[in-house]
Parts: sequence; C-alpha cells; structure tokens
Amino acid sequence: MKRVFLVSAMLIMFSTLAQAESLRWDQVSLYYLSTDVTTRGGEKATGFGFQAMKSLGDKVFAFGNFERTNDYYAEYIATSFGVGYRHYIANDTALWVSVSNVDVEIDSNRSFSFRTEKVDGYALQTGIRSQVAIDLEVSGSLSYLETDEDSQSAIGASVRYFFTENFSGAIGIDRAEDSTTKAFSLSYFF
Repeated sequence: MKRVFLVSAMLIMFSTLAQAESLRWDQVSLYYLSTDVTTRGGEKATGFGFQAMKSLGDKVFAFGNFERTNDYYAEYIATSFGVGYRHYIANDTALWVSVSNVDVEIDSNRSFSFRTEKVDGYALQTGIRSQVAIDLEVSGSLSYLETDEDSQSAIGASVRYFFTENFSGAIGIDRAEDSTTKAFSLSYFF
C-alpha cells in the first residue's frame, strides 16, 4: 500500500515540471492531490505539496518538492530534489528529461502499532509540453520510480491555464499500475 502512495505522490510532483511559457521555467507551486488505489477497493490518500523550480541556464533546471499526504493507516512526508534538461523542438513545444532523489518518511499506525519507516530512491521522467494557445498549455510524461522496496512506471497528462502572465492553475492525472492520482495546482512564475 505504501508503495502505491509513494509512487503516486512522486508522479504528481514531477508532472508539474514542464509547465511554463517559452523559457519560463522559474516557478513556485502549491498543489492538492488525491490518489485512488484500484487494487484495494478504492482506498484513497489526500494531501498537499509545494514545488519550486529554477532555471540554471538556457537548457538546465533544478527543482525541489515537499509533500505531505495521508490515508487511514499512515502519513507520508516526501521530499525530492533533482535536475532536468529541456530541448525546444519548436517555439512553443519542448521535450524534457529529469532525474531526482526521492526520500519518504512513513508514519504508520496500522493495527495500533506505531512505527516510522524511511524509503529512499530515485525517479526518472521524460515528457513533452506545448503551448496550444496564449494562455493554455498541455503536457504529457512518462515516469519511472525506483525505491528500496519496489519500482514502478506511470503515464501522466496535465492542462495549465494562465490567469495572468505570472499566475496559473493546472489539473493533472497520473496513471500507474494500481493507482490513479489527480492533482490541482496554483503556480506563480517569476
């Protein structure tokens, strides 16, 4: 169960990476997410996260995430830091790849037995994003997550609407083997 929520949380963190105007990758985002586990009768975890991203030049960017989610059995605190590379194939379309470390602390209260567990690993992701209108972007991604306990891949998609030049909102969905995660985010670009 914790593997499913870990994977879902990491995928949502990374699905917001490729959301910005041409060469505007500098942002901070706050998001809400909800994960449904299909193999366990619709069990659900919800929570909030924060992401920051900064360009390190024309092609390279760095990012960091903090996320706190919980379900009936446990609370998950996830952090991730990584770097990415982007390549524009048109003025309004970019391909990107990223790699990051993943650290998750799981505070479990299953069967009235409280314990804390740490899970470490890394994530690889590639994707494409395209500005389809002046205030609308779409993106897609493929992800791979490897942890101490397991590995899993997923596919994701999101749509971002710019309310102003600096503020935007997005909705996204990620589908892994046994979970579906939906996210809603607000971002400020600088």
